Amino acid sequence: MSKSGIFLGVFILVSVPLFGQNNTRIDIGKDSIDLGEVVVVGYGSQTRKQLTKSISSIGSGDIERLAPTAMTIQDILSSGLAKGVFSIQNTGEPGASPTINVRGVTSPYPNFTTGTSNNAPLYVIDGIPMFVEANSLNPLLCYSPTDIESIDILKDAAATAIYGSRGANGVIMIRTKVGKKNEKPKISFGYSYSIARPIKKYKVLNNSQFRTLYSEMINNSIDAYNKGYVWDYSQLEYFANISKLGDVNPYTGGESIKFQGLKSDAFGNENIDWQDEIERTNAGTHQYNVAIRGGSNSTIYSVSFHGSNKEGIYKNDNLNTYGGRLSLETDLTKGIKIGTNASYSESKRNFSLSDEFYWYTQPFVVRPDLPIKNSAGDYNKIDEIGMMGGNGLYSPNPVAMLNMKNSHESSQLLANAYAEFSIYKGLKFRADYGHTNYKYESSYFRPIITQQDQSILGESPISTLTLWNGIYKTSTANFQVDYKLDTGKHNINALLGYGTERTRNVLTTLTYEGFPNDEVLNNVASAKWSSGQNQILQKHGLNSWFTRLNYGYFNKYFAEFSFRADASSKFGPNNQWGYFPAFSAAWVASQENFFKRFRWLDNLKFRASIGQTGSTNIDDFSYRQYYSSKGQYIGNSSIVLNDMLPNKGIKWEKTTESNFGIDFAFLNNRIYGNIDVYYRKTDGALAPAPHIAESGQHYYFGNIIDLTNKGYEISFGADIVKNKDFIWKTILNLSSNRSVIDKLNDAQISPDLQESFIVGYPVGTIKGYVVDHIVQSQEEIDALNENAWKLYEQEYQSTTGVGDYLYKDINGNGIIDDNDRTIIVNPEPTFFGGWFNQFSYKSFTLSFTMQFSYGGEALYTQLQEDANSLLAHSVSPEMYGNFWTPERKEAKYARLAPGLYNMNSEVNDRYVFSTSYLRMKNITFSYNIPNKILQRFHANSANIFLTATNLFTICNWPGLDPETLTPGATYMGRNTDPYPLSKSISIGLNLHF
Repeated sequence: MSKSGIFLGVFILVSVPLFGQNNTRIDIGKDSIDLGEVVVVGYGSQTRKQLTKSISSIGSGDIERLAPTAMTIQDILSSGLAKGVFSIQNTGEPGASPTINVRGVTSPYPNFTTGTSNNAPLYVIDGIPMFVEANSLNPLLCYSPTDIESIDILKDAAATAIYGSRGANGVIMIRTKVGKKNEKPKISFGYSYSIARPIKKYKVLNNSQFRTLYSEMINNSIDAYNKGYVWDYSQLEYFANISKLGDVNPYTGGESIKFQGLKSDAFGNENIDWQDEIERTNAGTHQYNVAIRGGSNSTIYSVSFHGSNKEGIYKNDNLNTYGGRLSLETDLTKGIKIGTNASYSESKRNFSLSDEFYWYTQPFVVRPDLPIKNSAGDYNKIDEIGMMGGNGLYSPNPVAMLNMKNSHESSQLLANAYAEFSIYKGLKFRADYGHTNYKYESSYFRPIITQQDQSILGESPISTLTLWNGIYKTSTANFQVDYKLDTGKHNINALLGYGTERTRNVLTTLTYEGFPNDEVLNNVASAKWSSGQNQILQKHGLNSWFTRLNYGYFNKYFAEFSFRADASSKFGPNNQWGYFPAFSAAWVASQENFFKRFRWLDNLKFRASIGQTGSTNIDDFSYRQYYSSKGQYIGNSSIVLNDMLPNKGIKWEKTTESNFGIDFAFLNNRIYGNIDVYYRKTDGALAPAPHIAESGQHYYFGNIIDLTNKGYEISFGADIVKNKDFIWKTILNLSSNRSVIDKLNDAQISPDLQESFIVGYPVGTIKGYVVDHIVQSQEEIDALNENAWKLYEQEYQSTTGVGDYLYKDINGNGIIDDNDRTIIVNPEPTFFGGWFNQFSYKSFTLSFTMQFSYGGEALYTQLQEDANSLLAHSVSPEMYGNFWTPERKEAKYARLAPGLYNMNSEVNDRYVFSTSYLRMKNITFSYNIPNKILQRFHANSANIFLTATNLFTICNWPGLDPETLTPGATYMGRNTDPYPLSKSISIGLNLHF
């Protein structure tokens, strides 16, 4: 199937005619349909008709469909329903947070202290702001998706500038379910059970194929030895019978050798698929929730509880989460209202294996011929032939690695309290206080049997225990005055507020070694000694003023102005304040008299906006010199100057964004959608730059990077069939973002990341060599080498022979060197999105969502590992049978030859693949139980459902999954086959009393 053909089906809807006469409004995708719908914006709400900004929404209908089988709010955001929201599920680990990106990268450099990405959006849940960092367990596990009423994504700067520095990467506004006044208590209950399996499993090499692999590799290696490209063949003798020919080899001056076949005793008789040994056949998940909501004439309330018990794909892996939420609001008097929202959750994950697989224990590269345990009942270890100069270095097999004892525990409290005072008609005052307290503890215990035995190097394995403890506390307070006036002709809404935020983060790391018993006596008290301790304390604050003015004229002309000023403790006294203005306007053209004659046109609105946001992507107090502790020195505590050079001139990172949009609906709202185009310019993105080591300070922070993002977002929906018994509705979201680094402002990036920041290209690009072809004759390489020796007294391409890659001489200087490396990976997709369809017939509903991404690329790093040709290991299925041998000269990949030190394992374009895919993200079949049956149980409504997630994926990616890219903007051009993603089938029940 061609690449374009993968997505052909997505566009079928444009040619489908409309049927049916029933013109009742149907709730689907919230971008431009119900103009009276209330949308949550910063510090308030507006009707969709009043919006002048770019906001995408996921409505209650879609949330109710996805929530019963979703673990977090991000699972709903990852569904492809929200236009302009790019989601990557980097790993399948239980509780892992996906990468959610809104309109590209503005803060390209990862956090220098935590290593986490800084382009995550701000989440505001019932007024409580929070960022989601990759700290063990996802903080959003605190909220059950079944408690969510609506999700609104603020995208352009006009929408996010009201949040200033915190809104630089988009804002996810989440409103939870509450009771209603004068409503009797309503009880809802939901339960689902899921069975999950990996989306894909490798068809690994069996015993026979493994032997064939070694015959081909050793034959290549002996040929390379005879031609002078391999200097030592002693390692080959562990697997092969080798004889000397008794001649004088013209290349080496020694005797030539000949391959006489494999040694039978070097191979076992097993046929083990290590994936099957460490993965569950079926990983089960129980999810359940219960809620009570209602209200009197003055009070509304909501109480809910949720829990989940999830098994990971790998054995010994499980995640248990429990949480509850309370919402209460009451009218003390006619003009005074108070309320509170509080959520608390606890999560614990016990596991052995994770993304932190050591490359030599990856289940698809461990040799399949040896048993799991030896005759003594001990775990077999793999003799690492080819490493450290020979045998004697032993690595654990994957099943032995299941004996690692790791855990993550977290608890989170999010709470706020607020009071509203009606001062005068249309004038009110609101004060709120919010507090977030997130704690986590991580424990990693690695017993001896899970470690490499490095006795050959004079080092004996020793069990280790590492503990991480983190506490993240954030307190916010806001005070605002709102004024509303609606005369029919004029509509005015004004806001003035003051806010403050204080954050305190503490991270402690402790390491212990030497335990008398790895099974039982493996706690801190049993350790022989402590080998390391470290603590990081971060404090920062933000004081803010913000204001907004909305004006509407005759409900067809709208304008909005907002302004925020933030003062951050991260900057020096002269640069503490950042100012973020925004202006937007809209014209509802369909309300004009000259448009009203077009009766088929229901809504046509034009929007335009411009605004600024900022970022504080630096360490605390980067403008000051301070001290840090360096542990003990001769028995005494010591302190030294911090290794960061202060920069008093450091200032806010600023992003200016303009947006133009069109909303439309016609044929009695049967066809609807919108289009947005935007341009974002970031000036002075913050990043650390290296400093001369002799100074004692290794780096400094500066406003180094200028970059731009530009793109478009399209949403198109239709109610194709809509009559009394049958409904078919569909919506397509299509988005594209192209980023480019404009300038590096005469500074240098940290050396290990320099090639991720190349002027004229997106963040995360990868440089490498371009393969011209695979060398097929010695004469070709001899001629190139002869010319190179004349010019530079060196080879054209180091140690290259027949069967190796010949790289392109990009700069034409006659040799292959570092200057011939060029851009070979652009990780940005050309476009991405989702396609939703729903079919309803009486009480039956079938819906599905397809997610797609087209045009991105990534380096499949496993092929580099394969190219190293290390003995005692297998190779990936992509490499097997596709590398060069004398009998397979048209192979895609260069020869594998143990002991050959050449350039075949360098980053090159043969290891780059498209990350385009089309995925059946969710398909749900549900049935509403008839009222006659429900009346017997005094139930108001009930439905049963069957859901499949990630049912199939169409792609050309050779690894496990094209979506599991390395987290962070600087690394997203790589895929290392992490913890596998899963596909699942769920069955569940929802009841309402």
